[in-house]
Amino acid sequence: MSDGFLSAAIITPLMLAATAGFVYWFTSRQDRRDASERER
Repeated sequence: MSDGFLSAAIITPLMLAATAGFVYWFTSRQDRRDASERER
């Protein structure tokens, strides 16, 4: 086990979690804007 593999094992899940969180936040923001536009 090299240091590069260990850091990749730590960084990769963090990157995936950050990407998933950003996508979830972005889509939820879009849904709220669409819903508010439909109410008018």
